[in-house]
Amino acid sequence: MTQPTCDITPGIDLGKNRRAMITAAIVALVAILVGNLLPPVIIFGMKMIPQGKEYHTTMVAQEAIILDPTATVPAGNGGAPTPEPHCLIPEEITASCYQATGPSTSKRTTTTSTADKFMETNVDSLVQVSVKGVPVAEMADHQRLNRDSAYPVADPVAKKTVSVPALGTGVRVAPHVQEGLQPFFPFAPERRSYLYSDQLISVPVSLDYVGTKDVEGIRTYEYSAETDPTNLFTAIATATMENPNQEELAAIAERSVPELFQMMLDVDAATAERFNEFTKGPAQRYYSEEEMQYFGYLPDQQLTMVPFYHVKRSFFVEPKTGTVLDQSNYVHIYFAPSDLDAKTLADENMRNINRVMFEADYRFDETTKASQLDLARPKMLELRALQVFAWIAGVVAFIAIAVFVALLICRRRAIAKAEA
Repeated sequence: MTQPTCDITPGIDLGKNRRAMITAAIVALVAILVGNLLPPVIIFGMKMIPQGKEYHTTMVAQEAIILDPTATVPAGNGGAPTPEPHCLIPEEITASCYQATGPSTSKRTTTTSTADKFMETNVDSLVQVSVKGVPVAEMADHQRLNRDSAYPVADPVAKKTVSVPALGTGVRVAPHVQEGLQPFFPFAPERRSYLYSDQLISVPVSLDYVGTKDVEGIRTYEYSAETDPTNLFTAIATATMENPNQEELAAIAERSVPELFQMMLDVDAATAERFNEFTKGPAQRYYSEEEMQYFGYLPDQQLTMVPFYHVKRSFFVEPKTGTVLDQSNYVHIYFAPSDLDAKTLADENMRNINRVMFEADYRFDETTKASQLDLARPKMLELRALQVFAWIAGVVAFIAIAVFVALLICRRRAIAKAEA
């Protein structure tokens, strides 16, 4: 192997060699520091939830079913002008007699603002649900999140309000400790399970990694979360009462359905009594023949039905930025006589129009999907640019180190030659 030659003489040439070595060392050091420190600092800033921002998303369902207990004339047959015959007989009235169907939207506005601590941010969300353009529910919540992880702080500062415009009433939940993600995902989420905070009930659910899926040509992580059937009366009591004990919950369970509606939603007695018309009656009013046989009910067996809340959610998240590019929510509020029945109906996918209080299968509309893509793409490009920058800095550092080593070898050989 041919040895490199170094035509360096003592004096000025060695001085130039020394300056060149110092320059190469400085370039290598700067390249290493900049390439290894600058991108993480910028990425840390990107991870932080921005403050003073407002985000809008809209989910749509082509056809939703909703129960309107304030209706003065039974609708029947999904809002048809002529009610079905059984809807005109008080003893045979079912929930379907007061149902209406039509397209539904769920609009969410999320606003971030500064908190007392730099690493925390206040997040206020308002979800407005409408069916055929008529408002049917509003959910407002306030929480404080850690800006770097998107998880709530461990302080009792979360508050929420659920209102039903048609009833002119609602439920207010006192300050409490919020658990689980909502409404943001962490930056660069991992392929694992997280806790998710349901906006309607207080108990967090598991948000599980499912796999990958392309959305508009972009690979995403798919996560799913299912809120198991939850007795809404119990959920409201737990959320609004301060640490209710088993005796208090048992006492609530002993109340009649109208009393529960009146107590929980603060509706007038006439509206509360209306619920008796479709929450109390023979099993054949709520179950098909096959379902009665499955559960062992007799057609004339008297049942008292209570509302249960069941939701299945899917999120499609860009894995580098944590931006949700698409989302689907299947919401099903239905009547069942017990927790066991409610769970079995959900597990076996038993659906019956005569048990539906509200049902809708939501998905991001096209405008929201486009805006979420617009939100993610600049961050993706910035991350790509940082990756290229770090690579270039690495190459520069490698070349500078190589030059330094070459100069050092030449210097030593020149000094050895001069001393010979």
